[in-house]
Amino acid sequence: MAGERPGNGPNDIEDEEEAIEESIEVSGVPLVVWAARLSLFLLAQGIIVLGSYAYYGFGTDPSHFGPGFRLDPIHAAVNFVWGLAGSVIGFFMPRLSISFMLAFAIFFTLLAGFGTFTADHFGMQLDTTDNLINWALALAGWSIGIYALCQACLHDARRSGRQGWKGCTSVVSGLSFGFTRTTKIFAACVRLTLTRDGRHSAPHRRRRPASAPLTPARRSGA
Repeated sequence: MAGERPGNGPNDIEDEEEAIEESIEVSGVPLVVWAARLSLFLLAQGIIVLGSYAYYGFGTDPSHFGPGFRLDPIHAAVNFVWGLAGSVIGFFMPRLSISFMLAFAIFFTLLAGFGTFTADHFGMQLDTTDNLINWALALAGWSIGIYALCQACLHDARRSGRQGWKGCTSVVSGLSFGFTRTTKIFAACVRLTLTRDGRHSAPHRRRRPASAPLTPARRSGA
């Protein structure tokens, strides 16, 4: 018939379905890619703050800046680096968006943890507002990253069949192992910080009891 197109076999139908899926994947940007592109705001924030420090001097008090830009130079540089990496990946290398989002979540979880539970802020001036923002960024990163990873695993499992499900299970196991290792590393860092603070404060507590009994003996000997 004139309306039929040549080559409508099963293989051609599968190729058409794959082409449709690819077109939908290109036209509809996934959530994790949009999240990586949103790091453009961190890039803009870092550029503005670092430019302000370059103009006014790096000894300027961050409280003199406007709301949303009251960052110290190190904190602004950190946001600049993550914003630059996320912008490049989100716009030019979207295949790395899931890996970027998980790395983003791990970093900001550690940064928020150190800022909240320890006195080591790596030279940054982290207050309560900064810690809450870092916790929110970490939570968003974990949620979007794990959701995108599970969606990718399910998509591969549907295509690959039984072996795909095994690969999905291994990926989830690896993710849980990585999260557990990150938690253990953070706990070890907290214990190390507390132990170091205890060592610094211990000699001050032992000075008076150690010197008290020696004073009468020295006087009687004289």
